Amino acid sequence: MAHARQLDDGEAMALAIAQSRGWTLATDDRKAITVASSVGVITCGTSGLVKRWVDTAAVEEPEIRAALLRIKHRARYLPGLRDPLFSWWMGYLPDDFGILTSRRGKILFHDRTPTPAALSPAAPPQGDPNDA
Repeated sequence: MAHARQLDDGEAMALAIAQSRGWTLATDDRKAITVASSVGVITCGTSGLVKRWVDTAAVEEPEIRAALLRIKHRARYLPGLRDPLFSWWMGYLPDDFGILTSRRGKILFHDRTPTPAALSPAAPPQGDPNDA
């Protein structure tokens, strides 16, 4: 387990299990992805898991949008600009989502995300109350 010294305990254990059972490792941790690749373990991140859910379940667009907004709000996660699914993911978010990026491509937020109460699939996204 040479990779155990390079990763946090949880990531190292998950990688060891995935490697021994031939499973895909679900992680967004860059170091874990690099180490997994070096030992032949396939990885899948949050964006890949969500895309698979959308592709395999009968999910309507409002439910997809609500799920992505919940992930952003509760987990504080958005795929990086280099993520192959970045455009797909952002295509479901409201037009006024307002993403800003730095020169290095790091995502900076001008956050206009709806409040948690507005995240149910039935509720339409609400704009920024400061715009009124």
